[in-house]
Amino acid sequence: MKILLATSAIIPSGGGIASYNQELIDAIGQNNAIYALTDEKLEKASNIIKVYSTYGKNIYSYEYCQSLVNQLNSSNYDLIINSNSKVISIICPYLSIPIVSVSHFVNGKLAIVAGYNAQFIERIIALSFYGKQFIVRKFNVLDESKIKVVYNSVALTDDIFNVKKTKVTTVKIVYPGGTSIQKSFDVVIRALRKLSKDKSLNFKFYWLGNKILPSANICLAKDISSLINPDKRILFLGKIKRDKAIEIMKESNIFLLPSRGEGCPMTLLEAMQFGCIPIVSDARHGSREILEDGDFGLIVKNNSVNSLYKAILSVITLHKNYSENYLKTYNYSRSHLSKKMWISQMQNLIESSVIKSSKEVVLLSKKHFVHNVRKFKAAFWVERRKDQLRSLLSSVICNWLFLSK
Repeated sequence: MKILLATSAIIPSGGGIASYNQELIDAIGQNNAIYALTDEKLEKASNIIKVYSTYGKNIYSYEYCQSLVNQLNSSNYDLIINSNSKVISIICPYLSIPIVSVSHFVNGKLAIVAGYNAQFIERIIALSFYGKQFIVRKFNVLDESKIKVVYNSVALTDDIFNVKKTKVTTVKIVYPGGTSIQKSFDVVIRALRKLSKDKSLNFKFYWLGNKILPSANICLAKDISSLINPDKRILFLGKIKRDKAIEIMKESNIFLLPSRGEGCPMTLLEAMQFGCIPIVSDARHGSREILEDGDFGLIVKNNSVNSLYKAILSVITLHKNYSENYLKTYNYSRSHLSKKMWISQMQNLIESSVIKSSKEVVLLSKKHFVHNVRKFKAAFWVERRKDQLRSLLSSVICNWLFLSK
């Protein structure tokens, strides 16, 4: 088949959508001709026949979108995969090509890109059942069967189970969320401050990712490490190479990701295949779903410093009670989240989307287009305001933490 992958990013720079796209290209590229439409300033990419770019283009322009619609409709594509491409979300009513859309987040802007104009999309792939429910409600999807839940996966390593993890005296904890508000960095740093007050606790904490605080221009502190007193047990490593992060996860006991929102995070799946005990929040996202399906991790109350603190403290002080969790996590990742299973699901969805396609097409007119764009922008405006409010609240919390250190 001739497939167009439309996306915001192809070149990976630390995970996320681009990494997902690379996995997808690897999975379907051998038996299909893959082309790409990306928001990046890019002319070519590995395993892609030709790259087209929206960089510098006004995707809300009628003239540009009219030209793009004509180009795509005459290019004989069998399928378009929308992996976070705003322009495809806008013009999909005018395209005669079946579309499979991927929702990379449980809600918010990424889910809006995936679900907007849902009636003109053949299949929507959600990374969790909570993500599916959001799209059904947000866009009033009457045929819920068009939304399929496919958890992410990772390629399994040959690493055997590390039995040494069950017998350690120093519990190693890894948190990969940097200073992301969605990853609840403000909750994690407060729980960590409580842990650090007890000098008898034997742990080592690895803080990975961006160290610059959000809205740093209105924060008294600029760096996350300045919100806690120096402690040799706590290492703020910043952005590190993937290989080094993997090595840390291999040796870690606890994988910490109490996010307020997620899709189905790759870092969680990577940590699980190394037998880490995951601690996630009870917010509605894929991480919670995966842990609810097994009995190997801990689910804490969303936004609760005390709940997170108690969970970490329990694993540190009662470590022997959790010795079985390591192997359970290791085995679950192999039996339920293997890349082989993911590839099979994705290939079946793609093939069935083409075979069963009966896509409705709307005649492109300026009146319809302007109304379409206005609705799309309005949905995004609401989400941007939510992000701004979260950032402002985070700044207030950071200033309080800095002054109360």
